[in-house]
Amino acid sequence: GASSVRKLRLKMERTGVLEPGTAPGRERLVKGKHEDRLRRLVREYPDATLNVLCELLADVTGVSVSETTMWRQLERMDITLKKALRQV
Repeated sequence: GASSVRKLRLKMERTGVLEPGTAPGRERLVKGKHEDRLRRLVREYPDATLNVLCELLADVTGVSVSETTMWRQLERMDITLKKALRQV
């Protein structure tokens, strides 16, 4: 659209190149082998809360994340934390 053309023209005037910039945000903290370890922790402790999973991950890998980051990571990995109904 017109807005995109205007932005590209301004970028070309300012920088002299039209290459894309860097993506916003920070690099993920939980990736690769830490992601595999998190998957195992969820299997070992299926009833663990986000807070407990954060603590377990920090103990095992040294990677400290917030509950929000843990929730987003589990969502990316398609892992839900549904609690099991227990019959009494």
